[in-house]
Amino acid sequence: MTNSKIRRIHHQGKIGFAVVIVMALAIAVFAGQVVMTELKDAEMDEDVDYFPPFEWVTPEEKRAEAISTGIQYMGVIALLFLGSILFKSIYHDRTPFTKMNVRLLALISLVETVLGVAELALILSSPLEEYTGFLLLISVAIVAYSISLIFKYGLTLQIESDETL
Repeated sequence: MTNSKIRRIHHQGKIGFAVVIVMALAIAVFAGQVVMTELKDAEMDEDVDYFPPFEWVTPEEKRAEAISTGIQYMGVIALLFLGSILFKSIYHDRTPFTKMNVRLLALISLVETVLGVAELALILSSPLEEYTGFLLLISVAIVAYSISLIFKYGLTLQIESDETL
């Protein structure tokens, strides 16, 4: 690889790391506010509330929705945190194809799968009727695992290329 390509990868890793950290902090603050507001509303209402468009929402449904929202935000924050470590690794190693990056992508997949299963357990044990959070978390897990396999193949090709030189 030429020096200009190495510098560009190095610079992109640095920018990606900074962007991901800022996004993770913003989402963490926003998620905390949303979940706390939802839980506070659920605790204040002991009777059934009436919300447009003409739905009856019980406090149990509000609590379940707040917990579901919290799980989804935890998934996004975990994804951003591990993504920032990935970008930092690319920044320091100057190549995306390392064993650590393959493991990080597999870890992202595992974390998102665990959160997806937690979301599914919440859906099955509560009055929630939406499956979008579960499907989103599982989809991210599948994509992350697929990317980890691509990175693993890239690592194999890079090792072969380094050995032939």
